[in-house]
Amino acid sequence: MNIVILNGGILWQVLGRSVGPYKIAHWIRKHTQYTVQVVDFVERFEYEPIKKIFDKFITNDTYILAISTTFLTNRLYDTSKKEDGIINSNLREQQILSRMKQTDNILRFPLHIIDNIREIKAKYPKLKVVTGGYLAERVPNYGIIDESIMSYTESSEDVFLEYANYIIRGDEPPIGEMVVPMMARGEDEVQRMFYHTARNKIYNIEHDDFKWTDNDVVIPGEPLPLDVSKGCIFACAFCQYPHIGKTKFDYIRGINYIEDELRYNYEKFGTMMYYILDDTFNDSVYKMQTFKDMTDRLPFKIKYTAYLRADLIHRFPEMAELLLDSGVRGAYHGIESLHPEASRIVGKGWNGKFGKEFLPRLYHDIWKRKVSQHLNFITGLPKDTPESLFETVQWFENNNLHSINFSPLGVYGESSNTSGRHSTQSLFDKNLEKYGFKITGTLKNGLINWKNGIWTRKNCIELNDILTEMTLHTRKSHSWRVLAYEWCGLSDDEIMNLSDVELRIHDKIWPVVYEQMKFYYEKLLNI
Repeated sequence: MNIVILNGGILWQVLGRSVGPYKIAHWIRKHTQYTVQVVDFVERFEYEPIKKIFDKFITNDTYILAISTTFLTNRLYDTSKKEDGIINSNLREQQILSRMKQTDNILRFPLHIIDNIREIKAKYPKLKVVTGGYLAERVPNYGIIDESIMSYTESSEDVFLEYANYIIRGDEPPIGEMVVPMMARGEDEVQRMFYHTARNKIYNIEHDDFKWTDNDVVIPGEPLPLDVSKGCIFACAFCQYPHIGKTKFDYIRGINYIEDELRYNYEKFGTMMYYILDDTFNDSVYKMQTFKDMTDRLPFKIKYTAYLRADLIHRFPEMAELLLDSGVRGAYHGIESLHPEASRIVGKGWNGKFGKEFLPRLYHDIWKRKVSQHLNFITGLPKDTPESLFETVQWFENNNLHSINFSPLGVYGESSNTSGRHSTQSLFDKNLEKYGFKITGTLKNGLINWKNGIWTRKNCIELNDILTEMTLHTRKSHSWRVLAYEWCGLSDDEIMNLSDVELRIHDKIWPVVYEQMKFYYEKLLNI
C-alpha cells in the first residue's frame, strides 16, 4: 500500500467507527492511482496483531503512515484482558465503573501502537509518519511523528491529497508552517511541520459520492457513520470546532448521493443503522423534510443517532415527528447549562428559559420514550454556579430522564492558535477579557490554567467528577451507543431501561464484540 491510515473506534466496549479516514482514502483513490488502506479499531489489537497488520500493508512502496488522532488519543487499554490478541478492557471505562478519577487530560496514544510504529519506521526509514484529525497538531512527537496534516477542515480531503502528491510525486505541498505540539512535554518539545490549507480546493460536499469498499471490511449489519452535511450554522461561545457559523444550505450533501449510499450499504452489508455526523442535523425544517422524504423511498427502514438542537424542535414542532418518522433512535442534545445567564452567554439562551419544561415533555410525551435522549452539560461556564449544576442533577432524576453527561470547560487562549490558523479557537479563547477569563499559567502537558469568577480549571474538573459520580447509576444508555447495543443483540427493553453501568458490563456484549473483531481482523489480513 502507498498510504496506510490508522483509525480508532468512536465507542468503548462496543464497536463504532469514524468516517474521516475513509473519506480521505476515497478522495485519494478517486484522484490518483495510489493504493490506500484504512486500518480501524487499532486500539483493540494487542502488539502482535498490529505487527502482522503492519507487515502485510507496509512495504518499500509505502510512503505515508497516517494516524487519525480524533478518537485514538487517550484510549489507554488494559492489555491483560484479551482474547486471541483482541483487547477487551478500556482503562478509562474501568476507572468510570470503579468511580476512579481521571483528570490529567494528557493526549497520548496506546504505547503498544507506538512501539509498532517505531519498529516499522526503523525498518523503512523513508516512511513518513504523520498525524491527522482534530488533534493532529496537539499530540507529542514520540520521536516518531514527522509532520501533521490538519484533516478537520472544510477542505480536509484536498489537504491530504496535496500532501500525498507532495510526498509521492514531489508536487508543491499544501500550505503550512512549523509548530510546537500543544501537548509536547520535556524533551519532546520540538517543532514539526503542520499542513492545514489546500492550495487548490476541489472538494464539494454537494457532490460527495463516497462509498465504502471491500478493503474497508465493513462487518455485516454494522452501524455506519453518515455524512449529511459539513459545518454548523451556529457559533456557540465555547465551541472549538473549525467550520462553525455557516450559512444555511451552503454545505449540505446532495440527497441523491445520500440515498445511493444507503441503498448500497443495505444491499452490500445489510446496514440499516447510522451515526449521522452533522454538528447540527436538524438545522432546518426543509432539511428534515427532504431527509424524511428520502427515507420513505427506501425499501427498508433506517435507524439513526444524531446531534439535535432541542430549541429548534420546540420552535418547529413538526420536526419531532419528521425525526421520528425518518428513523431517529438516539438524540444528542448539547444543552450546556440550564442557568439563564450562563446559557445566554454561550449562545443557547433558550435552554435556560425553556429547557427544564420542554426536554421532559419531548422525551416522555412527544417521543413516548422511543428515543434515547442524551443531555450534555459543561461545568465551569461564566455565571454558572455549582448550586445550579446540582439542581440540574436533581431535575434530571426527578423527571426520570434518559442520559446525562458533564464535561469540564476547555479554555486555551492564544495557545490554541500557535499555527496561525483559528480552527480550534473558541469565542472564549479569542475574547478572554470580555468573558471574564484570566490565564494563570501553563501546565507541563501544555494545558492552560485559567480562572473566571468562582471557577478555575481545577475546581470545575473536581466538580465535574462529583457530578459524574452522582449520576453514575441513574443515567441510561448514551445515544451514541444504542445502535451498537442493538447490533450486539440487546433488546429494546434492555437498551432503554438498564443503566449505563449495567449496559457497559452486560454479559452479552464481549462475546459478540469478540466475534465482530475476529471477523474484521481475519478479513483484513486476507485482503
